Order: sequence, then C-alpha cells, then structure tokens
Amino acid sequence: MREAGDSNSPGSINIIGSLNMTINDRDRGWLEGLIDGEGSLILRFYIGKTKKKSGKVYFGKDNVSPILSISNNELEILERAREIIGNGGYIISKNSYNGKTNYELRYGSNLLRELLPYLRFTSPAREKKRLLILEYLSYARTGMNQHTKDENFISDLKRRYFSINKKWGEDHDGNARAKGQVQRSHGQDRGF
Repeated sequence: MREAGDSNSPGSINIIGSLNMTINDRDRGWLEGLIDGEGSLILRFYIGKTKKKSGKVYFGKDNVSPILSISNNELEILERAREIIGNGGYIISKNSYNGKTNYELRYGSNLLRELLPYLRFTSPAREKKRLLILEYLSYARTGMNQHTKDENFISDLKRRYFSINKKWGEDHDGNARAKGQVQRSHGQDRGF
C-alpha cells in the first residue's frame, strides 16, 4: 500500500480503490493549494468518430473526458504531487513562450472519481468544476471511454461547464482571460 503521510494521524483520510493510499491533512492542503493555483479541472467535450472497414468515417455523439492538469516549471513540484496522489498520471514537458521548460502532470477520470471527493478548493470556479466533474463521474460508467449516451445530460453538462468559465472570466483551462478574447480550438474560432 502506498502512503502519503502518516496513516495513523487523526487528520488522515484513507482513499480506497485504485489509489490504495492515505493522504494526511498537510499533504491534502498542499495538493489543494497547488491545484487551486497551478491546476486545471477540465471537462473535455469531443465528438466520437468511428471508421468502418469501408473507409467511411461516422461521427457519433458527444463524449466527455474529465482531466486534472497541473502545470509548473519546476519538475520537483509535480513529482511531489504525483508522489502524494500515487497511481498513474504522467508528466509531459513543453517549451513555453519565454524559452523555459514547462511541465504538466495529468490525470484522467478513474483517479478523479476517487480523489475529488476529498478535495476542496478556494477558487469558486474550481470548486464548481470539481462538483460538476463528480456529478458526471457518478453518472458515467467506469473504465475506458468515460461517456454516456444521454444527449440531454451531456448537453446540460456542457452548458453548465461553459457557464462557469464564462461567469468567472476563465478559459477552458481555468486561466484568467480578457473579455471578448477569442480562443482557437481545433481550427474553429470560439468567442468567450
């Protein structure tokens, strides 16, 4: 069993499931602050597509993929977060506009299903996203391809998710943006 902190301390929580670990209050607080400041809770909406043997491509219904992303230019910080969280997650590096290397730690829906119930965020937008992702995860099935076939649910989820971003003046990743700024996504202009 992986442990992050002392499992005998009164402020520890045991997270059961694929995480199989304990997070103490200090580590949980540090992780909440890191995600609040450097992280993004994302619901990625995309159209599923299927390629048939005939070569034809059919576009299906909206799919949803919850993501926790934490970015920082200090690799040690992200390694510490991964040590606390445990199982899975991957760190990618990318160059930023100022020539420094920036690192990103990402987790998907299976970990979020187990971790998010134990975290709380001071950012109102981030907390609303946490609750919305938990709502989706309680509705969606477990395993790969986290999606549901209920078009009304997905449509409502998408509307509520984007209204959080719009209300709090954030882009899809939770970053502050100027009013009227246009974001490019998959070759399409999307005004926010």
